[in-house]
Amino acid sequence: GKKYTFGTLNLTDESKELTTDNLASIKNIVTKEIFKKDYSNLKVSLIEKKIKDFFDSKKIPNLNVTTSEKKVDSEKIDLVININKLDNFFINKIIVSGNTITKEATIRDRLKFSEGDLYNSNEVNKSIDNLKAARFFSKVDLETKDDKLNKLKDIDIKVKEQPTGSISAGAGYGTQGGVIEGSINEANFLGEGINLNFTGRLSTQQISGVFGYSTPNFLNSNRNANISLFSEKDEFKNTGFENKKIGTVNSTNYEIYEDVFIRPNFAIQHDSISAGGSSSALFRSRAGDYLTTSLGYGLTLDKRNSKFKTTEGFITYFDQNLATLLSDVPTLQTGAGITLFSELFNPEFIGSAKLKLDSGVGIADKDIKLSDRIFATSRDLRGFQNRGVGPVDGGDHVGGNYLATLSLKSTFPNPLPEIVRPTTFLFLDSGNVWGVDYSDRVNDSNKIRSSLGVGIDIVSPLGPLSFSFSNVISKAPTDKVQNFTFNIGSTF
Repeated sequence: GKKYTFGTLNLTDESKELTTDNLASIKNIVTKEIFKKDYSNLKVSLIEKKIKDFFDSKKIPNLNVTTSEKKVDSEKIDLVININKLDNFFINKIIVSGNTITKEATIRDRLKFSEGDLYNSNEVNKSIDNLKAARFFSKVDLETKDDKLNKLKDIDIKVKEQPTGSISAGAGYGTQGGVIEGSINEANFLGEGINLNFTGRLSTQQISGVFGYSTPNFLNSNRNANISLFSEKDEFKNTGFENKKIGTVNSTNYEIYEDVFIRPNFAIQHDSISAGGSSSALFRSRAGDYLTTSLGYGLTLDKRNSKFKTTEGFITYFDQNLATLLSDVPTLQTGAGITLFSELFNPEFIGSAKLKLDSGVGIADKDIKLSDRIFATSRDLRGFQNRGVGPVDGGDHVGGNYLATLSLKSTFPNPLPEIVRPTTFLFLDSGNVWGVDYSDRVNDSNKIRSSLGVGIDIVSPLGPLSFSFSNVISKAPTDKVQNFTFNIGSTF
């Protein structure tokens, strides 16, 4: 149908509960969403949600938001927003039914309200979303019963459980070689929302096994507790060394502010590194067995409008891990990045810009382990082989102490049938890997690598297909180029 753009905003506060500053903030929220943008019901629903989230952040209870539209001409639609006050009701009883496996405490842990609280429709809706997102239930319904005389509400939550365990296996092949992978997962162990999983992976250059355990609301703290045990063997042909590692990572994660998440972690790892006979003597001297214990944290700010097929917003992170106590090689590893999303011309052109920064430096005049050196993957710099750029020692790409990459990308329309869910995109990748702390005689180019290309992702009857063709714009003489890449996989 015909496209319309948003016109003017008409905001009315019938509740008389909002201050002048509150109203100004709401107008600012709405204006950012509608200014020079196409009208859509989805956008109006998002505006309602953001206003309700603003009420929650300001601890303003029992306000309702209603919206209506007014067509003013053949091109524009005015948005009318009315805010009114709801009657104050308190939650009397919460009744949960339909759960035969899932414990009631597991369900209540995902609710943002309890008996005795002032009823807040926004908090109730978020709670239902939390229950659906857990994927324990095929259906979640909520009914309320009002006692208007005593200003009380009973909330009846009805759920229908579904299987939460899975066994899967997969196989695939790409320009980086073949891969076989299998996993066993139980998402609701003992009906307590505990996630248990094991994943094994066998590929041309890597063999690994990971066991994971995650429990929500650990010791009634509203925080997740996560434990993983891993064993891995890496033998990347470009790097000149082989590494066998085994270890554990323990972490917790929780939301400290709205859309701001923190993840403290503690890890222990043992590496057994061996270098090839063709490697330089100095490189071979870096081989051996190493024990590492580390403390770290991660911060994430997620402002995407959707975690699936994002069209607007951004997500940014900052991670640090410090290996000191009981570590053979004290090291500080730091990573930061941000990805921005925006609609460019219309919904078929979704642009993104992804910046990634990593560093690994030794402490107390120590050089970092070979296994801690930083490499660019073929996803960071398309057009180049996996671990195929950066410092070169004796013909081997040995990675660097620093990495910086920037990827610009835009989807564009294609004539392929929608049944295969095709996504076509253009990209421009650039970046570099540099820094060799263990020697000042290693070939270390400061040249920025870059490539321009086109790609397509397809969901076929055989499984996911991914193709990309890149034209390298700038490179160092020692870089290993890979203009065409593809991956094909399936599950059974």
